[in-house]
Amino acid sequence: MEQPIRTRVRIVHLADHTGKLQVIFPYESMLDMAALSRLTKRRFDPVSNYNVEGDP
Repeated sequence: MEQPIRTRVRIVHLADHTGKLQVIFPYESMLDMAALSRLTKRRFDPVSNYNVEGDP
């Protein structure tokens, strides 16, 4: 039986005026915020306390 591949990841929570975004990427990598903004046409800020239950 093959062993499962284990990959460490980073999880970053971001938000803008439109809503929230959870970014999951390899632990050894850096998140390119400029590229993310270009691809999504949005400007995100980091969120320190992410409400996983939803917005009030």
